[in-house]
Amino acid sequence: MTFQDLPQDWSDHSLTRDLLPDVVDLFVGEAERLEGCLALLLLDSDRRLVQPIVISEMGDDAPSEDVSTFFAHLVAMIEDEDAHVVAARGRLGPAKPSEHDAEWGAFLRLHLGRRLAGLFLATPDSVVELTGGSAAA
Repeated sequence: MTFQDLPQDWSDHSLTRDLLPDVVDLFVGEAERLEGCLALLLLDSDRRLVQPIVISEMGDDAPSEDVSTFFAHLVAMIEDEDAHVVAARGRLGPAKPSEHDAEWGAFLRLHLGRRLAGLFLATPDSVVELTGGSAAA
């Protein structure tokens, strides 16, 4: 599946589990996957997309203290709005999760908690869900 599979009016509806990989594919482009990125799709209380945030040039590093601070502020901002976040790590390589993918997954689950609506890995070939405790949309 790709973003081309999205219904034309997808942004008017709640993002259900079956739409999430295609929406991630839409916002995590080829360049972001080549450079490494972290994409955060902010959803409202009805799980409609409000704002995509793509942080590029992330490389293959593990989460840092600066990233922890950012997430603390992000969660504080969305907490009152009953908002949720879909997170995706974009990178080169196979779609099989790596050790760094697992570290990022654990980090995002810890920091976003119940606000995490989905967790994905986007590689040049595909978008796959990172399992292991992420919340479902």
